Amino acid sequence: MMDDEQLLGAYARERSESAFGELVARHIDFVYSTALRVVNGDSPGAEPKLRPRLPLGAPKCVFSKIFCSVLTLADIYQ
Repeated sequence: MMDDEQLLGAYARERSESAFGELVARHIDFVYSTALRVVNGDSPGAEPKLRPRLPLGAPKCVFSKIFCSVLTLADIYQ
């Protein structure tokens, strides 16, 4: 099993979709909960009633931005 750094390297070097998928699977809950806190504030117990305020594509957008940055850095340092 590869660690996150190895997966990022595989994605940056080879544009590996499987590496990207594994990273998303590992971290989607963290990204989603962070996005909820940013959008809704950090109110304990508020998540269920405020969840509809978070766009469904928000976590996907976060991952896209992160991995575009990884690819840009990989291109710069090659």
